[in-house]
Amino acid sequence: MTSTNPFLCSTRNPCRENPVTILGVRPGLSQAAITMYARSMEQVLEAGEQPSDFHLVPGQCIAAAQLMQDPVLRLAFTLLSGGLTPEQEKL
Repeated sequence: MTSTNPFLCSTRNPCRENPVTILGVRPGLSQAAITMYARSMEQVLEAGEQPSDFHLVPGQCIAAAQLMQDPVLRLAFTLLSGGLTPEQEKL
């Protein structure tokens, strides 16, 4: 079985650079909104600008949005980045 570890999405620090922090999305944002935002970030990258504090390469924003489609990975990355919704904090 060949699979890649999604937690190794960064060669530097996976807790700092993961799909949630790369895209800068808030917890609780819908997947459709995340995908639209990732596409807009890709357009900014294609224009030669950096839309994030991280150095991003073309395709990285779309890949991050695709990883966040899995609810378990999305929760794990949200926890790694220190972000919880108020409802999650109550649990």
